[in-house]
Amino acid sequence: MKKYMIHIALILLGMGAVYGQSIPLPVFRKQLKVGDSFPTIQVENWLFGTGTTKNLDSNEKVVLLDFFDTYCTACIASMPKLKKIQQEMSDKVRIVLVTWQDKATIERFWKNNAFIREHKIELPLIYADTVLKGYFPHRAIPHVAWIYKGKVQAITHSDFILESNVRSLYKNKKIQLPLKNDFDIRETPLTPAADSSNAFSTIIRFSGYQDGKPASNYSSQLDTITGYYRTSFINQPIFGTYIAIWSRIKKTLFLKTDARISWQVSDSSRYKNFGGSGTGQIWLAQNGICYERFDKKQETDSLQAIRVLNDLNNWLNINVRWTSRSRKAWVIEGKYKPAKVALDGLNMEGTGVLAFYLDLAGKYPVAVDRVNVKKQIILPEFKNLVELNRHLKHYGLKVIEKVADIEVLEFSDRK
Repeated sequence: MKKYMIHIALILLGMGAVYGQSIPLPVFRKQLKVGDSFPTIQVENWLFGTGTTKNLDSNEKVVLLDFFDTYCTACIASMPKLKKIQQEMSDKVRIVLVTWQDKATIERFWKNNAFIREHKIELPLIYADTVLKGYFPHRAIPHVAWIYKGKVQAITHSDFILESNVRSLYKNKKIQLPLKNDFDIRETPLTPAADSSNAFSTIIRFSGYQDGKPASNYSSQLDTITGYYRTSFINQPIFGTYIAIWSRIKKTLFLKTDARISWQVSDSSRYKNFGGSGTGQIWLAQNGICYERFDKKQETDSLQAIRVLNDLNNWLNINVRWTSRSRKAWVIEGKYKPAKVALDGLNMEGTGVLAFYLDLAGKYPVAVDRVNVKKQIILPEFKNLVELNRHLKHYGLKVIEKVADIEVLEFSDRK
C-alpha cells in the first residue's frame, strides 16, 4: 500500500459542498429571461435517443434544457431522477442535457463512468454547445431552462425538476419557481453618500431568501462604490452562516459533525436541510436568509464577526454559542513515542489529524484528541477499534470509547 499524507487544509477544501462547477462564461447573445419567446433552433450536435427530431420545438411538450458537464457531481447524481421523469412523462416533457464539452469527452465519460453505466443514462444530449449557453448564461451548474408553448417559463436549479412541477406547467401553461440568476447587478444602497458629513456610521439589512439573487457566502471587504466596509451573505442557510461566522471568532480543527451540534430550538429544520441530496435548493428557497452590514469604520475580521453574530442572534431571537456537552466518544489518549517498526498506510501529521480522519469516516463516535502532538503517525487499514489500537500501540497511543465532555455548538431559542 502506498503512503498518503493527510493535510487538514486539503481535506477541508475537499469538503466544500457545492451544487455545481464554475464554467467558462459564454459569448452573450440576447439573454433570454422568463417570459421571453424562445427562438426556433436547429441542433446538429446530438447524442443518444434524438430520433429524427433535431430541433427544440417547445409547443407540444415542456422542454427542459439541463446544462451540465462531467466535472459536476450534482449534475451526474441527478440524472437517474431525470431519466425516470422522462420515461414516466414522455407525452408531456422532453429533457435535454446540454454541455460545452466535445463529443469525444462525453462519449469517453459515458463509456467509463460506472454510475452512468449502472443507471443506463441515455437522455438526449447536446454536446459542444455554443448557442444555448448564450441565451441562458450562467456561472454555475446545474442550470435549467424551462420552455413551453414557445416561451421561457422558468430558469432554475435542477432540484426543481420534479414530476409535480412538470405536470403543473403542462396543465396551467405557466409556473412560478425560484429564479436562478448567477449575475448580480447591485445598485448603490446607501444615501447620503459615504463621504458626506451626514453619512450613517452603520447600516444593517436583513431579509429572507431573495428570488433571483445569486447566492454568496459570508464576506467582509471594502465596497468601492460607497466607501463603506460591506459585510454580507446572500441566500445562505442559517446553520452554514453561523459556522462561517464562528470560524472567524474561534479556530477549531475538528469537524462540525452532528455530535458537535446541539439543537435547543423549536424547529431545527429552519436552520439546516435534513432532507438529503436533491432537495437543497428547494429548502433554501424557503429558509435561506440575506444580510448586509455597511460600516464606515473598518474592524478586525474577528471583531466584525462578533458584530455580525450579535446582529444575527438578535434578528432570529436565538443564541448560538460554543459550550460543553457529554457525548459518547472515541478519546485518543497516551504519551506519544516514535514507532520502532515500519508501517504502511496513511501518513498523518499528529493526533489532531487522526481525530479529524476518524470523524471524516462518519461511522465512529465523535473523536476527541487528548494528546495534541504534531508528530508523524502512519495508520494502516483497520476494521474495528481493536485493530486501530493495535496499530496505535506502536506510538504509545490508544483510543478509548467512553462518555466524555466535548465542545458543541449550541443553537437555543431565547426565552
